[in-house]
Amino acid sequence: MSSPVQPPTEAAGPVRQFLRQHTHAAHVALNHHPMLSGITHPGYPLLRYQALLAAYLPLYAGLEAAIEQYLSAYPAVFDYRPRRKLHWLVSDLAFFGHHPAPTPAAMAPISNLAELIGVLYVIEGSTLGGGLIARLITQHLGIDANRGGAFFNAYGVDTQTRWQGFCVFIETIAAYPAQQALAAQRAVATFKQFQQALDRAAEQPGLCAEPEAG
Repeated sequence: MSSPVQPPTEAAGPVRQFLRQHTHAAHVALNHHPMLSGITHPGYPLLRYQALLAAYLPLYAGLEAAIEQYLSAYPAVFDYRPRRKLHWLVSDLAFFGHHPAPTPAAMAPISNLAELIGVLYVIEGSTLGGGLIARLITQHLGIDANRGGAFFNAYGVDTQTRWQGFCVFIETIAAYPAQQALAAQRAVATFKQFQQALDRAAEQPGLCAEPEAG
């Protein structure tokens, strides 16, 4: 997943507004995590970038398994197949010579549409923000879609179209306040799962140290 940076502020439907409001604190906390802080700036260490990808690997394995398990029972609800991201993490890590098994992190099952929307809100919003990250890591680290940056480049020219399609999808619960609250609860829990994954990665010595001034 790309970094969950804030999506653009174009006119939003009521469900998107509700989710943005109720996940704001968790979203900001994640964006300030040491593993993500500075990723768009010169001097972000390449070792930390690789550790970030490695931290996301089991997380996305678990999230996508939960998504696909739910959608296997309700396939008409949403087509996640063209949005899968785990394979990009695998290929990016392989570019850097790493071949860890994508063992899924423990994940609560997705039990209903609202929870699906909550999980996808974090993942798809993160992918939208990844476009900016992709441009800047190319500039600062020489990483692009074919050289360790497929995950952040994600949908490429289709990014905005897929985000807009997702925003239409989430408005299907606009008439159901209880479902919106449940979606926000699961989204906050998902942001916290990202933070916990990065916390574990940050425990590795030296990864979050600021680069020395040269």
